Amino acid sequence: MRVRASAGAGSFRREDKLEGYLEAARERVAQLKAELEADPGKADRTRQAARLRAAREREARVAEALARLPELEAIKRRLGDDVETLSPQDRRQLDAVLAKSSRLLLVVEMRRELAALWQRSTATQEELIARLQDWCRRAEASGIRQLEEFSLRLRSYAL
Repeated sequence: MRVRASAGAGSFRREDKLEGYLEAARERVAQLKAELEADPGKADRTRQAARLRAAREREARVAEALARLPELEAIKRRLGDDVETLSPQDRRQLDAVLAKSSRLLLVVEMRRELAALWQRSTATQEELIARLQDWCRRAEASGIRQLEEFSLRLRSYAL
């Protein structure tokens, strides 16, 4: 029996949403620049400069996320495939993305562990339940909302 675990649709940001965030960040940078130039004595320069720096950093992060969106969407499609069936190029790309995101790496590892758990044909029913309960405990302790929700859903099937 195969068990598939996948992230929900809200797990990955969509392009239009990211473009909106980028536009808002750019507007905030422009607004803060205008305030700083219009009345430099109005607010403490250090605080104003920190706010401007934070707005610029957010703009850069959102722009980077938007640029990586096609790559992440391709990776999301590949995560449903068995890793052994991926081409060497796809495997390298997946490994590169997973190296950049410890949370995504944990989700992929937990998915693999769950699939391996169900493929153990020699385990007794009690052993499978014990291993599944352990998996659920670790998923709930991971701090990743999607894993926690999936674990709770599994538990609702009367473990």
